[in-house]
Amino acid sequence: MTRDAFVLRWDGVAEGSFYTIEVVTTDLRPVDRAEDLSGAEYRVPDEKLAAFESGTELLWRIDVATPDGGRYESPAFRVVLAD
Repeated sequence: MTRDAFVLRWDGVAEGSFYTIEVVTTDLRPVDRAEDLSGAEYRVPDEKLAAFESGTELLWRIDVATPDGGRYESPAFRVVLAD
């Protein structure tokens, strides 16, 4: 995925849910985290990716809080950074 269009998308769940997304390196160093997202996509800011070379593999996952009090975690997904 190119760094100038690094948008992560996932299937949304119940309307009114909120999402937290975490992006890390394969050795689990934090890259970015965003909380209380109401939509099922997130664009990682360019400045968060600036330190990484093209070809770097990153991991990302989603936590979901549903309106009925449910909490769910996704598995980790892999993505490769490109220029």
